[in-house]
Amino acid sequence: MCDYSLINAIEQLLVQVNGTVLHSDYNETVSLQIAIPATLEQEANDKLRDISRGALTLTSESQ
Repeated sequence: MCDYSLINAIEQLLVQVNGTVLHSDYNETVSLQIAIPATLEQEANDKLRDISRGALTLTSESQ
């Protein structure tokens, strides 16, 4: 879940790592289910953490 203010940055990140949004839920906060290449998972997670100043990280679907 993330704040609306981060959506543009997250969408740009997905473009950089060839990711796609599989499902989105827009309420008080935004919840995104995304797909990214496994080889870019760590890079995407690091960038997401930087963009959100440590507030967001990726979690796998199995978690």
